[in-house]
Amino acid sequence: GYQAGYEATGCHNNNIIGYQAAYQSDDCSDNDIIGVRAGYEANDSQLNQIIGSGAGIRLLNSVGNVILGTLAASGANSKNASVIIGYEAGKNSSSLGFYQVMIGSEAGQDSINNRDVNFIGRQAGFAAYNSQKSNMIGYLAGYQATGCQYTNMIGFEAGRGAENVGYSNLMGYGAGSNALDTMGGQIIGWYAGYGASGLGNSTVV
Repeated sequence: GYQAGYEATGCHNNNIIGYQAAYQSDDCSDNDIIGVRAGYEANDSQLNQIIGSGAGIRLLNSVGNVILGTLAASGANSKNASVIIGYEAGKNSSSLGFYQVMIGSEAGQDSINNRDVNFIGRQAGFAAYNSQKSNMIGYLAGYQATGCQYTNMIGFEAGRGAENVGYSNLMGYGAGSNALDTMGGQIIGWYAGYGASGLGNSTVV
């Protein structure tokens, strides 16, 4: 493609295809970079598949990822062994990004410090912070969830705004939204447990 890899430095064994793809990349190797301005300023990244217009445009310090979609992971850093698929999925996600799955438009877009998480659905886990080993599935599921671990949030807005929720299942439309300091909770149903605080080993149906 025109100007593909035009000012790239220290890059080896890459497949670069598309207008200005990997245009100013630095120290990148063993990547497949395909799309208009895909990986445009990607730096210190290896073994990635970056496909889509503007995908991984400023990807930094990332290894072994599959990034697919317009502007997917375009400003992401420190991604490792993750799958990011969808328009602006993981766009600005950063820090400790190990073993993440972000599938859906804007899924995990502004998420920070999450590990072993699955964000599936439009804006699922959009601004999730410091969460691990959890599943957030559904439109807006886990949006702005903070400090959650070993928890399933399944359904529209399930676990949206939840904080310090662990070892729990939040299932249903808005289930566990804004829940706080809940451990071992089984919260099932339409807005069940909305704003609940301090629940321990409890079932709310």
